[in-house]
Amino acid sequence: MSLSGSRNAALAGRGTWLSCGLALACGVGAVACDDFQSNPVPPSGGSSGSGASSGGSAGSAGSSGSGGASGGAAGSSGAGGGGSTPTTVYDFSDSLEGFAINYYCLGPANAQNCSAVTAVPAPEVDAGADAGADAGDAGAATPPANDFYAVTQDPTVGDPALGSAKIELNFTAGEQTAVLALNYAVGANVTGKTITARVLVDAGAPATTSAKLYIKTGANFYYADRGAITLIAGTWLTLTYDTGLPPVYPAAPTAEYALTDVREIGIEIAATAITSPALTVVHVDTIQY
Repeated sequence: MSLSGSRNAALAGRGTWLSCGLALACGVGAVACDDFQSNPVPPSGGSSGSGASSGGSAGSAGSSGSGGASGGAAGSSGAGGGGSTPTTVYDFSDSLEGFAINYYCLGPANAQNCSAVTAVPAPEVDAGADAGADAGDAGAATPPANDFYAVTQDPTVGDPALGSAKIELNFTAGEQTAVLALNYAVGANVTGKTITARVLVDAGAPATTSAKLYIKTGANFYYADRGAITLIAGTWLTLTYDTGLPPVYPAAPTAEYALTDVREIGIEIAATAITSPALTVVHVDTIQY
């Protein structure tokens, strides 16, 4: 179950797929523009690290400096990370909490052969209500059949408690990407908060598999992220978005970067230099702020 001390309007349904080649306008039909559409193309894969942690006591998340793809397991932040006490928690204990794959790219180059999955946000949930039960789960549709991704709730794996979003990606060649995201019908205020998410990749994934936590703000779904980290097979890492720091991308955000009006929170999972097919299984848990 998710906890909410404020609004937790979540993504209620999933519809048809749209190609990047179509005129997909920001916000039309409540579809958020992806990071390749709303802003100039951001760095993909192992861009400058935002810090990662494999557990421990609370504190700042990681010490993975600039530029590297390693991200590192250093740092002392646990699942909760630093910053204020979270008031919104998505723990995936019994559902996907409204999260879904809303965008993916088949490559083989960055931002090539991309498709969006349309969705309509649910009505706003009363403060204190369970976002998963009241919004994200209601009327959730099964996505069209595909051979690239699948996302399910996994009751057997999680951190710190059992239950997670299990993302299965059939990486084949070049650079490929999938985005797990939640849209808000009413923008969330994350000012002064630290957004964190726990991520685990199973053995067998490409060594370049990375994850990146991002937000989109305002009516135009302005994209920003805190950089990607390379995942380590069998090790839970923490993705961190400290709203008290400037984003890694874009380095100089415009006035559309509005932390009081977050319309989407998501995690981009990517791999580069894929040389042979590899089923990649990534677990996401405890997204909170």
